[in-house]
Amino acid sequence: MNPLKSAFGVTSGKFLGFIVHHRGIEIDLSKIDIIQKMPEPRNVSELKSFQGHLAYIWRFISNLAGTCQPFSRLLKKDTPFEWDESCRNAFNNIKAYLKKPPVLVAPIVDRPLLLYIAAQEKSAGALLSQYDENNKERSLYYLSRTLRAIKGQALANFLADHPVPAEWELTEGFPNEKIFLVQVLPPWEMYFDGAARRSGVGTGVLFISPNKDLLPYSFVLTQNCSNNEAEYQAILLGLRIAVEMKLPQLNIYCDSALVIKQLTGEFEVKKVELEPFWRHAGELLAQIPEASLHYVPRSENGPADALAGITASLALFDQRPCQVPICKRWVIPPPVKEETEEDEIEETEESLPILASQN
Repeated sequence: MNPLKSAFGVTSGKFLGFIVHHRGIEIDLSKIDIIQKMPEPRNVSELKSFQGHLAYIWRFISNLAGTCQPFSRLLKKDTPFEWDESCRNAFNNIKAYLKKPPVLVAPIVDRPLLLYIAAQEKSAGALLSQYDENNKERSLYYLSRTLRAIKGQALANFLADHPVPAEWELTEGFPNEKIFLVQVLPPWEMYFDGAARRSGVGTGVLFISPNKDLLPYSFVLTQNCSNNEAEYQAILLGLRIAVEMKLPQLNIYCDSALVIKQLTGEFEVKKVELEPFWRHAGELLAQIPEASLHYVPRSENGPADALAGITASLALFDQRPCQVPICKRWVIPPPVKEETEEDEIEETEESLPILASQN
């Protein structure tokens, strides 16, 4: 049993950077305090830092994409950084909102859900809520997206062509219901490990499908590096594979507490050489709809132990042999670029190819 992920006889606690208690899930006050103490950005780097802190808690903020819209033009290439009144108002509105952030709760079975949709010229937002046992409306999930010109016009045209009559009444009944059973498959799992030795540096990645099929990979890194860099190389290679596979859900496990807690925001990245890998991992994680990171001690992590020395084949669990491709690779994170209107903190659409040579 992992003592960091288990607790008994407590009414609340911190889990993956959030506060979990009987009322629901809320933001850790220390993360809010960091944002509240941040001064107004003076350049693009400081603005990106501010947006980076918001990216971790975006699901708690109503219409974040619309609120941050004034910042978009400042992130365009070859645009002078001019912090005007609209930017100042957006900055202050976010801070004011975080003075009393919402508490998100889990949905209650057999109770109707309420969906609120708000469409603006350049953004769209939604709120999913539900009434609790005390007939009090509670927030379940916030979602917001920035619309590109084509998407925004298409949405505006659709709403104009399909107005909802004011006399319409909402109904909880749906005719011709034919769905009797919905099977929810468990998420994919990914284990990764990196090992740096005098003889060379290697990484291994193991995917486990919902049907418990094993997809192992082993990589020989073409550059010498530290153990921490090897761990980052392993997760970067695994995330790129997951993005190419278009996995909707992924649980990620590793025995490197440093890498996991840096990516969840619990640890700061203090070493300069790790920062590009940390940033690129965040970009790849944003391309997976539901991804979670979990620290697993090496003593309880059989797959990671096996992957540390993986070569041409791998035997796990019931000792079934399986062939493993050996590839030579080295991930070069993309340079920091000026964001455009399409590059938003909630959504990353860029997918970089992997160059590999098979042995």
